[in-house]
Amino acid sequence: MKNRKTTTYILAISAVLIWALVAVQVVRWTRPEKETAYPVKSAPHPSAPRTAETIKMDYSDPFLKELGRNHPKTTENRPSERPPAEGEVGPPPITYKGLMCCSEMKMAIVMENGMSVMLRKGDQILGFTVQEFSHDELVLLKKGKKYILKVN
Repeated sequence: MKNRKTTTYILAISAVLIWALVAVQVVRWTRPEKETAYPVKSAPHPSAPRTAETIKMDYSDPFLKELGRNHPKTTENRPSERPPAEGEVGPPPITYKGLMCCSEMKMAIVMENGMSVMLRKGDQILGFTVQEFSHDELVLLKKGKKYILKVN
């Protein structure tokens, strides 16, 4: 008889502890979370000078292999006409590679001197301002003149 009482007490205590754990979890799930601001490191602007640390971390990104340094330069976006006259703006010496969406923010990926650069609307690169971009073209503006680069 004594053994049955001990078993009943142990089971009762176990049941109370399990229901207490369930109650704690329910309170955690229903409680509104505090909004915590986490610091975010932003990438330096493309026109910002690069530090020695950036050069030391020069490695090929496996996700951007086709945008790597060894990719042959193309001149598809550049007309094979005469070079621009003095004071005249020529086409941008960059190649548009495509569009990337990250956290509801669209970014254009371009190649400049063998390096991939991500740009947002309004950013500047080599004196050209990014006016707009889509999946297949990038519109740049310089001195009131529009330049449209197709995906290459």
